[in-house]
Amino acid sequence: MLLGIETSTKNCSIALFKDAMLLGANDERGDRFVHGERLHVMIKELLHKYGATPKDLSGIIVGEGPGSYTGLRIGSSAAKGLAFALNIPMYAVPALGCFNFSSFESNYCISVLDARRDEVFAQVWKNAPGGFEASGLIEAVIVDDQSW
Repeated sequence: MLLGIETSTKNCSIALFKDAMLLGANDERGDRFVHGERLHVMIKELLHKYGATPKDLSGIIVGEGPGSYTGLRIGSSAAKGLAFALNIPMYAVPALGCFNFSSFESNYCISVLDARRDEVFAQVWKNAPGGFEASGLIEAVIVDDQSW
């Protein structure tokens, strides 16, 4: 089983996978960040729901951002602690690369994520033979009238 953790935004999200199939997920969003209070509880509840224990995990996937610094630290610390304690691998995945571009027929796509304070994180993706590939670095872009 793989455990996925995503904490780069106000959403605190986890997912449990077995044999490349999604077993279940939990996503909580509040007006404030609840990651530190809820992440471990959410993991425990999701594992219990599917009759699993932490020892059933074979790896952990964690979102590496971009996003909230505090949220990312909470998610990566939880993932690293579990991976170390269970002696299993941990994989970091960029949030902007998690979008599914498979239905797009254009040559380029841009993934955008709210960075708050009138900024967005953006990355350009190019359609390649094996699927979309990042064609540039993630940039923080100020959103104002002149941006358009």
